[in-house]
This record gives sequence, C-alpha cells and structure tokens, in this order.
Amino acid sequence: MVERLANNDGIQLDWMDVGVESFRDSDADHGDLSLYDAIRIKFEMWGVDDEDAHNLVETWKKR
Repeated sequence: MVERLANNDGIQLDWMDVGVESFRDSDADHGDLSLYDAIRIKFEMWGVDDEDAHNLVETWKKR
C-alpha cells in the first residue's frame, strides 16, 4: 500500500523493507478476541527523502 501511495503522489520509492514486532500478554483474558498489547512496525525506505518517507507512513497509518 505504501508503494501505491508513493506512485500516486509521484514519489520515486526505489526499495522498502518493513519489519513487524508484536507483544501479546498470554495471561490476560481477552475473551474471543486476539488483542495485542504492543505492535511495532519499522519502515526503511530507499530513494525518498526523510520528509516524503514520513508523510507516506503517516498517510498509511490513517488508512
């Protein structure tokens, strides 16, 4: 989705690597839901400046 956002905005994104880490308290009672206590997503982008990279991630987070 981030690549599509960049393409739609005319931003040259050469490469992107995304890593995800999550934590779930297995002792907590969440009922029938799968809930996480923390999720961290790390974006690394090549070919874009810091401002464009930040704006792409912020737009992605809103969708």
